[in-house]
Amino acid sequence: MTTDRPDPLHDLRYDELYTRLSQVLSELPVIEGRHDDVGEVAGYLCSIYWSPPDDFAPDLTKQDERDLRALWKRVNELRLHINFEMSEAARVAMKIDNACQHQLGRMEATAERILERLGVHQPGRPRKRRADKITPAAARGFWWLTGVHPTLRTNSEGVAYGPFIDFLEAVFEACRITASAEAQFKVFQREYRPSTW
Repeated sequence: MTTDRPDPLHDLRYDELYTRLSQVLSELPVIEGRHDDVGEVAGYLCSIYWSPPDDFAPDLTKQDERDLRALWKRVNELRLHINFEMSEAARVAMKIDNACQHQLGRMEATAERILERLGVHQPGRPRKRRADKITPAAARGFWWLTGVHPTLRTNSEGVAYGPFIDFLEAVFEACRITASAEAQFKVFQREYRPSTW
């Protein structure tokens, strides 16, 4: 199973992403004395984009997920067969000892954890790990360069607007992230306070 499968939506080179983000950041009303920090903030966002999430598990295709579920099922069946149906003589003949059974148990548990982390048991659940990581980083960068705390405003029709939402949408576009900037920022507002930035 590979962790480096090219993804046309996210297959950006570092220099390409850096250029795209630098352009977005240069359009902000940067406060005096911080113009030289635009490049550093672009580099920071690039590093966040390429860093694995805290609960890292490789990006898997639907086929990978099916294979992983099939592997979990086979290992589970094999472990149960060895423990409850195979005779002691057969286990000795095949040199199956406690270490072997422990390895099967670990393999089964690892596959189960990865499936849970990926939300495989919740079909259709979007994978927004990059958006989850980029949003707080973008908020910090926005605050540092503009001196303005990111806020979400809504008009009388409930439509979000404001400089930070516009900025976050531009960052998502530069990173080729398709998640909703408004939804991501609402999650960010619930989970972060400015003092934790």
